[in-house]
Amino acid sequence: MVVVSHSMHRPLAAAELDGLSGMVTDRFAHIRQSAITAEIEKQISAMEGALLQWLVRFVNARSVLEIGTFIGYSGAWLAAGLPSGGKLLSIEKSAGYHAQALANLATLELDIANKIELRCADA
Repeated sequence: MVVVSHSMHRPLAAAELDGLSGMVTDRFAHIRQSAITAEIEKQISAMEGALLQWLVRFVNARSVLEIGTFIGYSGAWLAAGLPSGGKLLSIEKSAGYHAQALANLATLELDIANKIELRCADA
């Protein structure tokens, strides 16, 4: 199992990764852009998303636990790294963010969306 937790404080290395984001196609940009402008900085970058997808594949994870769904952007990347039959359990405390993540989940390709279970709960 891979456990991913997000923090409001991004490490310095994240700024360096953001500079490389132009090298990665942001396949989930529509989710990232659904965040209101004031909260866009809570998101990971496309480069960080691609790194999460790669890490999930690299360790051959079959299940991932994400604490802090926000609007589902990082979860989409994590689920994209899972094999067929893999599962992402993503937990979000905020009912508003949970609802937005559910709406965003509905926009994903079925092979990714079917790997994701969203829960509105306190982790």
